[in-house]
Amino acid sequence: MRIVVVGANGTTGQEVVTQALAAGHEVVGAVRRPEALSHIKGVKVAKIDLSDAGTLSTAMQGADVVISTLGHGGIGAAMKFTTLYSDSTRTIRTAMRAAGVKRIVVLSSGGTVDNDMAPGFYTRLLRRLLINTYTDMARMETILEESPDLEWTSVRLTYLRKGPTQPFLAQEGKLDRGNFQIHFVDAARFIVDELTAREWINAHPVLGYDKGAKAFSNSTTSTLA
Repeated sequence: MRIVVVGANGTTGQEVVTQALAAGHEVVGAVRRPEALSHIKGVKVAKIDLSDAGTLSTAMQGADVVISTLGHGGIGAAMKFTTLYSDSTRTIRTAMRAAGVKRIVVLSSGGTVDNDMAPGFYTRLLRRLLINTYTDMARMETILEESPDLEWTSVRLTYLRKGPTQPFLAQEGKLDRGNFQIHFVDAARFIVDELTAREWINAHPVLGYDKGAKAFSNSTTSTLA
């Protein structure tokens, strides 16, 4: 496939690019700063402006799927009011229609919906701190849900960390168990696998590990999806 990864310079975006290339796909990294991907061999780079659908449409020519891995890149920024996700999704949708692309996968979060099964640190602390980002991610999802001409998948990540690959849960809408954490490598693995599996069209898969998963190392770093 020919894949366009918008925001490919982030941690998750780079992992998606690397795994997609390894799977034999042709990958275009659509970024504002092309030099950010200079260390990844084999990726084609397109300079874009998220406020200009024309630059995105040019990058999407001949693409089979668009993957948006856009994010703020830190908890501090994610606590502030934002329209990054909704605004960029509208622009991406306009560009996709102009380029004739139907399939899109976006990064969202399990925090977009209430979940009584989530651990206390997630519901009482993190979700409250990051509610501005989660609210805009929910707006992003509504934009996709109201786009019947698109085949979309909104991947709702949980607490996003560095670490090795391991078996994980994927459930529609919200998790009913688990530790509500996922590693970058497995988030990317799910996305790349879904490109050919097509098991989550017009769906909101939530990713996380079961409570019996291997314990995390204290040396790992973390962020919130």
